[in-house]
Amino acid sequence: MRRDSIGKNMRSTKDKDIEIPPLTDAQLQAMQPLSKVHPQTAQKLRASQAGKTKITIRLDNAVLDYFRGIVDAAGGGNYQTLINEALVDHIKQKSVLDAVRQVVREELHERT
Repeated sequence: MRRDSIGKNMRSTKDKDIEIPPLTDAQLQAMQPLSKVHPQTAQKLRASQAGKTKITIRLDNAVLDYFRGIVDAAGGGNYQTLINEALVDHIKQKSVLDAVRQVVREELHERT
């Protein structure tokens, strides 16, 4: 059977029609970690996730609609990335404001 005909057959098959037998003890024993079988793939997965943590968060619908609207208007993208960037910008802005306040306090303290 040619490779392209396999793809055509699979497209017409529904998930519920596919029977996958349970793994045998021998198959389970033979399994190896991805890092051993495909080290480059495992490393790419780790690198893509470095510095980020997957969480579950509840946001107002209006917040989601706002960021999804920006993505739609731009013709595509990831609204979750936009939310993350907005949070990072807020933190940076807050740290700059805190630094300015500290300088003003020090200046005022030196004058008294």
